[in-house]
Amino acid sequence: MMIKFTEAENNKQFISISNFDIPTEELISILTKEKPNIIDGICRIDEGEILLTLDNVTYGFSLNELRRIINNYTPAIVYCFCVDLNLESQRAH
Repeated sequence: MMIKFTEAENNKQFISISNFDIPTEELISILTKEKPNIIDGICRIDEGEILLTLDNVTYGFSLNELRRIINNYTPAIVYCFCVDLNLESQRAH
């Protein structure tokens, strides 16, 4: 299940990590060992997705580097997006 957004999250930017084949807690453990400051950006988690905020967090690595780290352990979909609740396709509730 993908994380849904509310009006409070409208116009906020995120990195989504989803469709991975290992338990969420295990992937978070791997990420925090590889890049300890990533813990500062984890804002929402569910069984199928990890969201990292892009608000006021300096990660010190690129999106491609994050993809390479994750793909060393599990296939996953990793991308950036902005919440726009005006779009019908947005994940909202």
